[in-house]
Amino acid sequence: MKRNSAGRLVWLSLVWCLPVVLFAGGYIVRDGQPLAEIVTADDAPGSVRLAALEFRDYMEKISGASLPVRTESEIEQSAGELLPGRIFIGASRFTEPLGVRGDDLEWGAYRIKSGDGWLALIGNDAVFTPRGIYSMSRNQWQNEGQKAWDEATGAFWINPIGAGISRQYNAEFDLWSYDEKGTLNAVYGFLYGLGVRWFMAGDLGEIVPAQSTIALPEIDQTVRPDFNIRMVNYSRYGLGNNPAERDAIIWSLRLGVNKPFGWNTHHGIANITRREEVREKHPEFFALFGSDRQLQVRTAAACLSSPGLFEENLRFARFLFDMYDVPVVDVMPDDGFSSICQCDLCRDQATPERGRQGLLSDYVWDYINRLAIEVGKSHPGKYIKCGAYSTYWLPPEKIDRLSDNIIVYLVNARRRVNIEEWEKQLRREVAREWQAKTGNPILTFQNPGSGANTPRIFADDIQGLRPATGALRRRIERHQAVLRQDQGWTG
Repeated sequence: MKRNSAGRLVWLSLVWCLPVVLFAGGYIVRDGQPLAEIVTADDAPGSVRLAALEFRDYMEKISGASLPVRTESEIEQSAGELLPGRIFIGASRFTEPLGVRGDDLEWGAYRIKSGDGWLALIGNDAVFTPRGIYSMSRNQWQNEGQKAWDEATGAFWINPIGAGISRQYNAEFDLWSYDEKGTLNAVYGFLYGLGVRWFMAGDLGEIVPAQSTIALPEIDQTVRPDFNIRMVNYSRYGLGNNPAERDAIIWSLRLGVNKPFGWNTHHGIANITRREEVREKHPEFFALFGSDRQLQVRTAAACLSSPGLFEENLRFARFLFDMYDVPVVDVMPDDGFSSICQCDLCRDQATPERGRQGLLSDYVWDYINRLAIEVGKSHPGKYIKCGAYSTYWLPPEKIDRLSDNIIVYLVNARRRVNIEEWEKQLRREVAREWQAKTGNPILTFQNPGSGANTPRIFADDIQGLRPATGALRRRIERHQAVLRQDQGWTG
């Protein structure tokens, strides 16, 4: 078994799949012989080229037949005999007259449609384009990017986007983690309908049925995810030289996860407080303990009553909105934020009567809410994001309704074992309390530790944070039935 080296996992949603029902018609493969050509656009993006290869490889794994992969021009210019069927992977000159398109879909949704002798698997495949100040290597950032960033901001901030953006690009797949991947999801959804399963990264974790004949389906289906954001955060996404890392990356794609641009940061206040220049110039930004400001600790606690810090944080958020057009900026306190500043403005804002998980809730969320209100004035379509975590996990009591420009995400704090029923109930109740404070969706941030039973924890958490009723409950039950049948799972 290969070790998954992904590091921290961030889970903000449910992995979704929908079975494809097949009906008699033409054939993709019959008695182990290929009967269709795979077709992509001449300029297909990396995600579509990967989708075509995945479709080809799994057809061969299932049936033993190797389907040729050709571009639209190769099909049009072919002087030889072509196979009778066409599998259109992504948009091309062939899909336009068929009225099949995917650019109207969002968040990884996809469309599968068939006709006389053809099958189209298509989605939104928009390619991410970096903007603003960024570098495609660490050396380039150190030699050029950092100076340009400091000059542009007139401050000493860490750049949470441009400095490390190269790690979000995978040269092997020609793929940004931020790319839309609708067509790739369509291929995986189709394979799921044939019985393929991916229970863990690598060959050991996949189930591939043997089937010498694969019928061309009669189908017209559009599949939209139950949850828009479905992230597994690979900090080394673009450095997949290690086979285990590559396996983890491709596994996450097969599960239908995504990584929308701008959503994957946390402890965002650290971008303002961690550089030494800030500590030298603005000691008043940091918590007072005894007679000293906390300046020596890397994750030094902030003084959330500091007017200067507030203005700096607000300017930072607005700068990111303007330069990078991110939808959201994280302003969560730095890690280890467990004690309140003892200055005259801060010390009486703690609420120890609420226990450790509510000790700093009113203190922290007042700061976050004030920032969001100001952001709403200048950038009404943008959001401030903060995790409910540690000493500020419980909702604030002194704020009846949070600003419409706040996104809250519940953090599970490195869970390593299955969630007990009493804790599920507690998390459901806390989620309901948070939802009553905001009109925006509540996200969940899973941060399992080493050796965690990650799939089961994800399932428990998702079921606990969204009422398992109707279609969602039926989907969960179907997935559990598959686990029991394919793996002998009894949980």
